[in-house]
Amino acid sequence: MKKFIWAAVILLIAGSVYAAAPDRRISDGDGDVAGVAGSGRLSVLTPGSSLVSGRSRLSVSGTAEVLAASQAVSSVILKGWTQNRGVLYIGGSTVTSSSGLTLDTGEVVEIRVDNLADIYFDGSVGGGDGDIVEYLGIVE
Repeated sequence: MKKFIWAAVILLIAGSVYAAAPDRRISDGDGDVAGVAGSGRLSVLTPGSSLVSGRSRLSVSGTAEVLAASQAVSSVILKGWTQNRGVLYIGGSTVTSSSGLTLDTGEVVEIRVDNLADIYFDGSVGGGDGDIVEYLGIVE
């Protein structure tokens, strides 16, 4: 086990780590290297890639809203803002509280998608103080 941990550390030093999300695998960007109990997914930012990030506030609860303007990405990490007061729901253009992936406050999820504008969200707290989805995408 100690040899595996050192191998994982070397992998991380070899590339730039861009984020962690809870699916318990270490990836070199091309596939799984090994499973690690109790850790998060670590993806490596490849040379020539860049990052795009931002926050989207829910304007009206009960209405699907696009995450961001059209931006080509290979994957995106979403996080429920740590000061949110409600629950967010992630999905396509028809996402609702009964059909979306639940994203609680502080929770993180990675989605493989080719455009930020393909992701929509809804939630229980909208308006000027509406809940926020933070995002970090990889641009290849």
